[in-house]
Parts: sequence; structure tokens; C-alpha cells
Amino acid sequence: MTLGQREVPVPAGSGIEVPPRTHHYMRNDAEDDLEMIVVTAPRASGTPHVRERPLGRDRGGLVVGSHLRHTRSGDLSTVVRFEEAMDTSPFLGQGGLDWHSAALDDPDLEHWVLVDRLDRVIAFGVLVGVSEGDVVEIRRMVVAPEGRGQGLGRLLLRQLLEHALANPGVHRVWLDVSADNTRARSLYRAVGFVEKQPPDWATLLENGVYMEWGDTRLS
Repeated sequence: MTLGQREVPVPAGSGIEVPPRTHHYMRNDAEDDLEMIVVTAPRASGTPHVRERPLGRDRGGLVVGSHLRHTRSGDLSTVVRFEEAMDTSPFLGQGGLDWHSAALDDPDLEHWVLVDRLDRVIAFGVLVGVSEGDVVEIRRMVVAPEGRGQGLGRLLLRQLLEHALANPGVHRVWLDVSADNTRARSLYRAVGFVEKQPPDWATLLENGVYMEWGDTRLS
């Protein structure tokens, strides 16, 4: 007797992850033990040919399992889309596909994306000076418009900051934020950045505010 759904072969490289089978045994007094194999539903992996689900269908779950990884050239179209959002572009300086492509090849820049558990890009950030000096700038931070209000900005900032401070030679982390971007300034203060008079070497955006991490415990 066959119980449950029929088995369907999954071709290699299909982008479908099939978890291990779970074996259960049931006692049958009249016959030998019966073996029942339970296979949970397959999951779509983050391979490019699997249809991407919009972020809006995953609200509340984006932070869980999200992590930083280095930006790849294939991520840049998504990065530029985030950057060109109407409520983000007034606070950014130079950008666009050419700028980000050059940033990937610049040894002084580190280009990072925050991805969810399906490897979907949900935010990005750019660091300057991590590898060679004692001062690091958080050059840019942008969260997907459809992913805002879920704590992703704080998560991205904390992970970028922790990565920068992993270098024991780094003693100053700073950023430049538009004076009109009150939401971002509030976030930076909550994580431990304080507004200061900019040093002579700092180049700020027009109407920019210099903020420096205050060497306090991350919380």
C-alpha cells in the first residue's frame, strides 16, 4: 500500500533543496514492522534561475538569517535600484552603475551587501580605509525601500561597524550624513555615533554632518 504523495525526481542543478528523509517505524502486530518515510516540502535555493519572491511577502522575517557578504557584479543592478529610490537619492552623492562598478575594483573600498536567507540583496554599504589605516569611513548605507521599518538599517550599521573594528589598528569610525536626513541621524546616535566638528581632512557632502563612533559598547 502506498501512503502520501508520489515521489517526483528532482534534477541536479534545479535550484531545489531537498532535506534529508526522516524515517519512522510503526508496529504492525500482524506483519513485520512497516517503515514510513516522511520528506518535508522542498525549498527553493537562492540560485539565479529560481523565481525571486518580492521582499514584501517576507515582512517580519528579513532580519532572521541576514548577513553581510562581499558585493558581486551581479548585485549591482539591485544596489542601483535601492540608491535611486525617490526618498534616498537626495541624501547621496555620486553613484550609479559606473561608480559602483569602479568601487568593486578599488582596493581602498570595501563594498558589502546585506542578504537574507535566500541570498536576496536587502541593503548595501561601502567602507573606506579598512585595510590600510587607523580611520574608517562608512561611505554609504542604503536599505531596500520595501524592507524599511524592519530593523535592517540598524543591523547593517552594526555589522559594518563590527567589521571595521575587527582590525585592531582602527581607532576611529566616522560617517557623513545630510542634516536633513533626520531618520538616519537618529539611527546613528542610537548605535553610538555622536555629532562632532569635522576634522580638516574630512570631506563632507553639502549640508553634511560629521558623526563619529563614540567607542562605546554596541547595543
